[in-house]
Parts: sequence; C-alpha cells; structure tokens
Amino acid sequence: MNPQTNKHVIVALGASAGGLQALNHFFNIVPKQSQYTFVIVQHLSPDHKSLMGELLSKQTTIPVVEVKQDSEIRKNTIYIIPPTNNLVIEDNHMKLLKKP
Repeated sequence: MNPQTNKHVIVALGASAGGLQALNHFFNIVPKQSQYTFVIVQHLSPDHKSLMGELLSKQTTIPVVEVKQDSEIRKNTIYIIPPTNNLVIEDNHMKLLKKP
C-alpha cells in the first residue's frame, strides 16, 4: 500500500468573530471534495454564543460541525471548537478540555 494514499492532513485556522469573511474566501477556493480536515479555532469570550458554524455552512458545501467529545476525525469536514474548550487530537479522535 502506498503511504501517500492514507495521508491525512489537518489544517488549523485561527479566527476572531471578525474573521468570517476571510474564512468564507478561503473555503470558496478549497476543492469541494478535499482530502483535508479543517479545524477552526475561534477567539471568543466563553459567554459568547458563536454563529460561525451556522454562517460558514451557508457558504460552503463542505460539512461544518461543532466538535463533540471524542469525535472521530473525518476528511473533507470543517470542525468548530466550542468557545469554552481547548482541543487535543489523539488517535484520530478529538478530545475537548475545559479552558482553565
């Protein structure tokens, strides 16, 4: 088996609430059947409800989901980290940790 066949790249993108336009531009040029996984790290207040996932999903055909505890990582998916959590990736799963 060719090692390149199973190559899985995770792309982390940082953005504040004002970064939605830049993220929309970025995802407009990403191929619709990308082999990448995208993780968006937002800079938000813990008491602020984020609409980033909902707004992004209106602009792209790539699935946009909020990370849940122990989520398996899938290619061609955009993950949004909840504002009150940090993220650890281990054994192809996402684990949420409460921010200190």
